Amino acid sequence: MFLSFTISGEEARAALLAGRVEAEPNLSAFAEIGLGHRLTGGAELSWGDTSQMTVLFLRRTLTPPDTAWQVALDAGLGMRTVDGPGSDALVRLGGSVGRGFGGWEGAIGALPFGHAGGWATIEGAAYFDTGGTLAIWQTEATLGLRLADRLRTILALKAEEWPGADPIVTVRPSVVLDLREGTSLQAGLHAGIEGSDTVGLSLSLWQEF
Repeated sequence: MFLSFTISGEEARAALLAGRVEAEPNLSAFAEIGLGHRLTGGAELSWGDTSQMTVLFLRRTLTPPDTAWQVALDAGLGMRTVDGPGSDALVRLGGSVGRGFGGWEGAIGALPFGHAGGWATIEGAAYFDTGGTLAIWQTEATLGLRLADRLRTILALKAEEWPGADPIVTVRPSVVLDLREGTSLQAGLHAGIEGSDTVGLSLSLWQEF
């Protein structure tokens, strides 16, 4: 079982340069649990200033667990509320492909450089309303490297589109520190590089059982 809790916030670059920080925090939680051979159940919840969203899903891994490449499909149901008591039901369809790889050691001059292994993934999800119209889509490519026994670094590139907004692309670097067995802390930065001029910070607590 895996749990994560995240608090994040973002502000326009112009406001930050002017010394104005008025961003409301966004809270989110994610959970997944193994349900049997290659089947995982999960939940995503987010609470923002103007919207709240809850999604329950099932993920089916299509590849054996001992293969380098891992491919999975998922489907779920969700509910989104925006600025008021009304809620919109959503159907989620998604998938992911990823691969782990071994470590590498090298040097830049006399400075040692390398990592102890890592992973790369591409995942996407589409959310449809009750009429079958595409309402939300998200795609994210991630590269993660283990730099030391307790330290990992992650670089993600995310593209998404939400109702009433233009598509945006953000870059999301972060570091993950293992506090103790099963417990990690992730600190990250995200910045818009297309369709958005915001910069934000996030802090996440991960727990594995």
